Amino acid sequence: MTDLEKQISSAYFEAENSLNKRKGERLQVFVEDEEDVPFWKDIFLLCNVQTRVYPASKTSLKRGKEIVLRLAPQVGKNMVLAVDSDYDYLLGNTFTKSELINTNPYIFQTYVYSIENFKSLAEIQHQIVVESALVDSDEFDYEKYVKTYSELIYELFLYSFFYHRENLQNAEAHKLAYEKNEKILSTAELKQWQTKNKVTPTFTIEEFCKEVELNKFEISKWEEHFEKISKKIDKKLKALPIIEEKKLEKLKQELEAKGVKSTNVYLFAKGHKIYDNIMGLCIKEVHKVVKQEEIQKIKTKAKTPKEGADQMNKYKNQTRDLDTIRQTHKGYHTHFFIEKIKKDIQIFLSL
Repeated sequence: MTDLEKQISSAYFEAENSLNKRKGERLQVFVEDEEDVPFWKDIFLLCNVQTRVYPASKTSLKRGKEIVLRLAPQVGKNMVLAVDSDYDYLLGNTFTKSELINTNPYIFQTYVYSIENFKSLAEIQHQIVVESALVDSDEFDYEKYVKTYSELIYELFLYSFFYHRENLQNAEAHKLAYEKNEKILSTAELKQWQTKNKVTPTFTIEEFCKEVELNKFEISKWEEHFEKISKKIDKKLKALPIIEEKKLEKLKQELEAKGVKSTNVYLFAKGHKIYDNIMGLCIKEVHKVVKQEEIQKIKTKAKTPKEGADQMNKYKNQTRDLDTIRQTHKGYHTHFFIEKIKKDIQIFLSL
């Protein structure tokens, strides 16, 4: 952390607010990246909190969760942090970082894996297409699609989370053992110990993502595409060390208590993979088909070539960019986990 970053604190912003009373007090919020700024700005506005939201560091171009959390010692009533949960919400207070995120009232989290999971909610996809293509078509059942996908990946997700947590535990134990051996072993002996005791993950989040991704999407064949994923998952499950039934059942209960079910686990899988791949390929194809059908209707109904051309230009000028709407749509504002974030903000305001 730079000296300038050390000066950035709740007390610093309290003093700044005192000097700028005419402008009104604003809560300073530090987030992971530029693209997170609008999301967190909106969430605090839902609670009528005026904010000034900044990406990770005001003093450098470094971005990310770890950069944000370096500011944790300086948070307070005038300065807070807001991050993607990743797996930290599900990990509970098992590790130092997850405990910090889950218990510090000045640190806010998404609860779902990331902001992208909110933007991938099944229930808002239809409205996104309507606002972009200007057509209210029942071309595709997003909720059935997502429910089917979630049930498909659920067991492998349990394995992914189980081994991710195990890897963190092994890494933590390895770090403690290294610090102990560093004091008693020579440099050569320590290097040999490291090589011999290297921590090797059983199953990483990245590997999980590769197993559950789509290679392509066709509206009429999405179930066939899922069959291919199902075969990949079965193969992977057979290759992984088996988790005892009691441990697996206990894990299911732990995660269910946090809102994870077989029907909604897509909310807790890596956000960018869900947004870009699973929901991205789907909604772009549906959007394309819906627009093509509308354009064909215009051509069919036109009495003259000029009328057709005029109506076509009007339609094209009125439609909006799908990617932009996907990024800016706020249909997730009423979701359960958004309400949970709002409750956290209310608790913060009462401190």
